Amino acid sequence: MAGMIGGSTAERELASLSPWANPAPVITAQERARRMDRARELTAQMGADALLIGAGASLRYFTGVAWGATERLVAMLLPIKGDPIFICPAFELGSFEASLSIPATDIRLWEEDESPSALVADALNGAKTLAIDPALAFLFVDRIRQAAPGVSLVSGAAVVDGCRSIKSPAEIALMSQAMDITLEVHRRAARILHEGIRASEVIRFIDQAHRALGASTGNYFCAVQFGRSTAFPHGLPQDDVLRDGDLVLVDTGTLIDGYHSDITRTYAFGEVGDKIRR
Repeated sequence: MAGMIGGSTAERELASLSPWANPAPVITAQERARRMDRARELTAQMGADALLIGAGASLRYFTGVAWGATERLVAMLLPIKGDPIFICPAFELGSFEASLSIPATDIRLWEEDESPSALVADALNGAKTLAIDPALAFLFVDRIRQAAPGVSLVSGAAVVDGCRSIKSPAEIALMSQAMDITLEVHRRAARILHEGIRASEVIRFIDQAHRALGASTGNYFCAVQFGRSTAFPHGLPQDDVLRDGDLVLVDTGTLIDGYHSDITRTYAFGEVGDKIRR
């Protein structure tokens, strides 16, 4: 194979990998406090009294809690004045407290036979307008509307986007590390290719390589496609087998402290015909 495609094995490449030598620092509690202050400022500017953020990427941005949204409401209510109030299932309290990267003086718990929406309504404490996380499920928004009929619910997109769309130096460093790790994984993945290898084998290697370089969750996602499958944006529902003259498409990424990499590479395995080159 020409260049750096082929000529090695997964075992050899993995054996030569070690955790990232100079990892970027994690986001500090001080930076998260500044994010909170900015959110309060933007919430006030739009005429709202408080901001409600549900589990997901934005809750992680403000608090460090890296939980995805489920059918159970986990949220932060941030008034424009005062400390944040957290809404959490009672049985998750220990895990929630261990996940927080900021101080929490007010965590309100709900049991399975209780309404978290009623907790939100009570925590509003006379607020007239509530800005809602645009990613919060309609199920929760509708229930909060019923629990707090006198409160106007408005989109908090201007607040969330106003905070998250401008990256700090610390965020850029984490994104850069994630990208650098995935670029190295791409280089290693190209080296293990040989005729007859299956796409699933490459996917498994890419996950292992991300972990070996210090991305503890492995792949955030991974698509590996050979030949005809590369003509489709997300491949075909099959485990491709590599043949000489195939195109190879690898699309993958990882997470470093919540910040993504997402890199695609397409190249030829062997000699390809004029149609594929075109």
